[in-house]
Amino acid sequence: MFTTPISDGYFGFTNAVPSSTIVWHGGATDHTPNDIGGYMFFANADPNPGQFYKGIVDNLCIGQRYEFSAYLANVVGLFGLAKPNVLFEIRTATSDNTLLAQISSGDIPEYSSMTWTQYGISFVATNTSVILLMISTTANGAGNDMAIDDIAFRACSNASSGVCSTG
Repeated sequence: MFTTPISDGYFGFTNAVPSSTIVWHGGATDHTPNDIGGYMFFANADPNPGQFYKGIVDNLCIGQRYEFSAYLANVVGLFGLAKPNVLFEIRTATSDNTLLAQISSGDIPEYSSMTWTQYGISFVATNTSVILLMISTTANGAGNDMAIDDIAFRACSNASSGVCSTG
């Protein structure tokens, strides 16, 4: 647990949302069911849009559909502040970083208690390595605070499920 406030543009791993400001859902826990004391990524997002997550995945099967997803929550209560908005991008891990797919979460709404929602994107691999990105697109530091949990990357089966699609 953080003992001091987390300033704009800073992040950390915690097992409960800090209670250092009255607008946050202080004490709210991670998304993972039955994970008592589990951790989540907490971001007091920078007031300038920018990347806050990058992962590289190797040894993909070309032509296979994959899914990149995460559970996101707006940690701000019903205060009318800026809402987080996250752009998910998949790029080739090549010199030109070709964009394969992207989707926006849209504004992540405020609730009276912290509410987790799964967001994600599916794509067909055209290269054996990809870069997974999450980018904050909200240009405001008043609000724009989020928690992220259960980041996942998986191969999709032939049957559609979750955010994987066959199209």
